[in-house]
Amino acid sequence: LLASVRRIDAVVYTHPHADHIHGIDDLRGFVLEQRHRIDIHADQPTMLRLQEAFGYCFETPLGSSYPPIVEPHIIDHARPVVIEGEGGALTLEPLPQI
Repeated sequence: LLASVRRIDAVVYTHPHADHIHGIDDLRGFVLEQRHRIDIHADQPTMLRLQEAFGYCFETPLGSSYPPIVEPHIIDHARPVVIEGEGGALTLEPLPQI
């Protein structure tokens, strides 16, 4: 946010530690501005942790008016991840965590 970023095409979560995932709430402002969910990419364990901790970012909770803000994509360590954006495609080669 301090870097004056105006647009986010996607976010890649590499691990489920708090220092890495707790900024997910900051995506809401970008979603409201861009008017669509932001793609997030993570391996299965990391995505599960994100959904446990921040379920309201994936689905609207009962009684809430806040829409979901993320569109989840599971990273398969056997295949590259291609993220499309305004500047073109970015290809990432996933490596399993040790």
